[in-house]
Amino acid sequence: DGATDYIYHQSEGTFTAKLKEKYGLLDKTGKWIIKPEYDALTDCREGLVAFAKNGKWGFLNKQGKVVLKPVYTQAGPFSDGAAPVRRADGRCVLITHEGKTTFVFPPKSKAIFSCPRGNTQSANEEYEDALVPVFDKGHWGYVSARTGNFVIKPSFAYAEPFKNGRAKVAVLN
Repeated sequence: DGATDYIYHQSEGTFTAKLKEKYGLLDKTGKWIIKPEYDALTDCREGLVAFAKNGKWGFLNKQGKVVLKPVYTQAGPFSDGAAPVRRADGRCVLITHEGKTTFVFPPKSKAIFSCPRGNTQSANEEYEDALVPVFDKGHWGYVSARTGNFVIKPSFAYAEPFKNGRAKVAVLN
């Protein structure tokens, strides 16, 4: 039942797996809980998995039920109640589990998306402490994933996501 071409690391008791160029989710016993029928999947975070099918991204629960329809051009995993997505209009936003927008990234923000698994691009960052690095008006700062407000105003030449309570930044002279 759980034949695969490749198994990725564990997340919330599940494993993202690839079979014949499609992605699905396995449980700890190797049984498919989400059949391999998607073009790409992120890891399961906060009980949800971002999926791509026919060039659009949405979100599934661990049982494979679509909870947010595939209307986004890119999507990443949830962290601290928010997930980064790119809308059809090209704007990057943070959304809640219900799909409500909590923050709209500035129009010329640096891309928050990278390429993990699959042929489509997606975000693959987990934002510790619910702080997301954002490039705005020539500088980097940090936005709360929960409120969408700047917690640390843009004042850095460079900024990375927080890991273990710390973030690498470059200070402007």
